[in-house]
This record gives sequence, structure tokens and C-alpha cells, in this order.
Amino acid sequence: MIYRILTRFNYPKAQVAVFTLAMLLQRAPVIKHVIEFQRALSAPIAQAIRSVGFVATAIGGFQAYSGATTFVINPASPATATVGEEFQMAFTVTGANGGRSSAGSWQVLGDIPEGLAVQGLVGDTMNAEVGIIDGIPTTAGSFSFTVKAFHRANLTGNTAPAVPITILVEGPAFALEPKDTVVKTGGRAQFFVVPSDATASIQWRKDGIALGGQTDATLIIDDVNAADVGTYEAVATVNGSESVSTSATLSIDETATNELFNIATRGYMESGNRVLIGGFVITGNSAKTVLVRAVGPALAEDGVPANEVLADPLLAIVDGASIILVNDNWGSDGNEAELIEAFEQVGARVWDSDSKDAAIIGTFNPGAYTAIINTVDGSSGIALIEAYQLD
Repeated sequence: MIYRILTRFNYPKAQVAVFTLAMLLQRAPVIKHVIEFQRALSAPIAQAIRSVGFVATAIGGFQAYSGATTFVINPASPATATVGEEFQMAFTVTGANGGRSSAGSWQVLGDIPEGLAVQGLVGDTMNAEVGIIDGIPTTAGSFSFTVKAFHRANLTGNTAPAVPITILVEGPAFALEPKDTVVKTGGRAQFFVVPSDATASIQWRKDGIALGGQTDATLIIDDVNAADVGTYEAVATVNGSESVSTSATLSIDETATNELFNIATRGYMESGNRVLIGGFVITGNSAKTVLVRAVGPALAEDGVPANEVLADPLLAIVDGASIILVNDNWGSDGNEAELIEAFEQVGARVWDSDSKDAAIIGTFNPGAYTAIINTVDGSSGIALIEAYQLD
């Protein structure tokens, strides 16, 4: 009868069996404990763990056989957390010390993930029935520690064996998340993501609906109009497991402003850490489309000895610590016509189609960006970084 009543609530059989056994031992009224049991299972993680003791108290305490104790933890060890995302773990003991259902204090020793904390921990001691570890982890890695329950406060009274716990903190699914962008009608918008796993496949979504053919790390929207306004996000898939980026909004503001002055930096590029670096800053409150060029072989047309120029420059645009755009050999990305139009617009020389110079058109939100020239073949030489505003 008891089993049938509880299973009608769709509780897992193992939980029903334990509860039924405890209730039979106490010969207590059925309906009261069904209510307490339901309240406990519907509570949040920390409260649900605490409710183990609450339910036990309601039925007079679980019986401990031969002094046995049960360690309860949620989530189970090893638990998985993610950098930048909230995490919470709770633990307690039941049936300890001749039938008591709670600890008086805990000793915590070992390596707690950075960004997480044990509530109420002073030194290695926590005076509480239930241990709670929570926070937002900041560093990826494997972290192991032990917790040991004592019957009374301040690590006194009978004790249970120390229990090892491991928390595996994974890096974020995206090293770079998309950002909100504002453009004028007819302008160009561009969203970037950098998945932490280079093997991830990407699918962009607008307002939760997949965008056909938009499977690159960069999403470009030309001639923006009212129909393009909305929320965009990227889904990264690795081995069938999906991770969704933060959402970014695209909005239109006809009064939006931005500013970038054309810049050029020339220098000698060497392989390794001695690369050529230039920076540019977008000010205002809207995105700006920029042409960035890495000039190497074409410098020979300006009088630089051909044997001194960088033969095959590789151009990268960096936002913070993430590379968001890369080009080796201009026009190799299938946008040669767009680049020629941009070259002519700003008055820059149009290169030969087989030139190994590099160029990128990007639309960037307000902020600081870095353009880096490296080399494909390990060679060195003179190169020039140019940046031009296009709108």
C-alpha cells in the first residue's frame, strides 16, 4: 500500500524503497511522511540535502545498523564545473553516531577550485550540519580535497572517515563570446566567436532559429534592415555535445556614431615572438567596418628591395586574447571583389591577384583591437600594417 501511494508521485524506486522502509520501522502515519518526502525532493540542491535530516527527523530518525553511516553528496564526485558558470555542491552524513542524522562540524583539507568557497569555513573547520561549496570557478583543472564529519562542533566528538571529493573544472566552451552591436540602416554587422575546442562545428541562430549556411566562427550581415534586428547566438558542437554562446543583440540606431583614423605601421618582422604589431581603437557607440592590410611583397613597388620584404605575411586581428580574423593571401577567402572595391574606396593600391599580401575587412564594435603580422614560412623581412575606415 505504501509503495503504491509513493510510486503514484513518480518518485525513483530506490528513494521510495528507503522511505518505505524507514516509515515501516517507525509505524508512523503515511500521509504526513508523503508530504515531507515530496517537499524534500522538490527543494533546491542545498535545501534538498538539508531535508535529508528534516525528513529523518519527521519519522523519528533513520536507523543505523552496526554503527554504519551514509555520506550524501550532490552532485556526485567527481563533479564537473565550468569556468565562469555558477556551481554548487552540498554534502552531509546520515545515520551517524548511533542513529543521528547530522554532523556537528567538518574538517576540509585539500585543493578547492579557485572562485569556489566552502560556506562558513574558518581555517580547515566548518561548524555546520551540511557542507556547502559554491561560487563561480575561475581556473580550469582537477581539484581534490577531503571532508571529514565530526559529531560535535569544532571537530570534537565521534568522527566518520574522511571522504575524498574531486571537482573537475572545464574551460569555457567559448574563448570569445559574441557582443552586442549597433549599426545604421544599410550598414554592416559582424559577430565573432572563438570556440575553446578548435574541432568544434558552429551553427549560428537568430532568435533561437538556426540560420541556414551560417556555420563559420564569423557571422556577417550586410545591408542591415529592420528584419535583421534580434538576438544572435552560436552553438558549438563537439562529439555530439552542444554548448550555446551568450546571446548578442543587433540593433539599429540612425544617430549612432563611431570614429577611426587611418593608421599605418611599418617595421621588420621576425618569426617567433618578434612579430609586427599595430593597434586601432573604435570610439563612439556603434560598430565600424575597417579594412586592415598586411603589405609585404607589394612594398617592392614602393622601392623596398625585393630581397628585404616579408615574402608571405599572415595577418591576424585580435580582440583581447582571442584571434577573431585571419588571412593569408588576400582574396583567398572568396571576397576578392569586395576587397578591390574597398582598396579603391580608400585610395590604396590594388594588388596583383597572385600577390601574397594579406587583407581583412571586419566590422568591429567600439573597443581596442590588435593587428598582428606573422610569417607563414618562418621567413623575416619588412612589412607594413595599414588600417582604413570604410564607413
